[in-house]
Amino acid sequence: MQEVCDFYEEVFKPLGAPVVRVRPIESELIKLVNNAYLTTLISFWNKIHELCKKLGVETSRMAEVVKMNSRVSSYGADFFGRLFDSRCPSKDLDNTIGMFKGLELNPTLLEVAGKVNVRLKRVLGDDS
Repeated sequence: MQEVCDFYEEVFKPLGAPVVRVRPIESELIKLVNNAYLTTLISFWNKIHELCKKLGVETSRMAEVVKMNSRVSSYGADFFGRLFDSRCPSKDLDNTIGMFKGLELNPTLLEVAGKVNVRLKRVLGDDS
């Protein structure tokens, strides 16, 4: 295992890419958390877009101003009105929810992010 890690560290070194050594369970959890976080941001901005439309506010202008706050991630603010429809984010969100439930933890926030996406699919007429 050490030899494999050393090999990949050497491969990525010329690219200037950071190499972080973690255990396999940590690696999988990092991937799941990344995708759950990003899908939640997209769902958040889709709900804000829905609110903006009802109030007659231009979502993109409002998002540009909100993103000026250095504490606010811009990811998702540029995706409003669109699905997180690639296979990996949806699958990873489902897996993360399953992990929460398997450990008897409450995944409500993540479940809602998924429901926002499913609802938007229906609104957009996307049968995929």
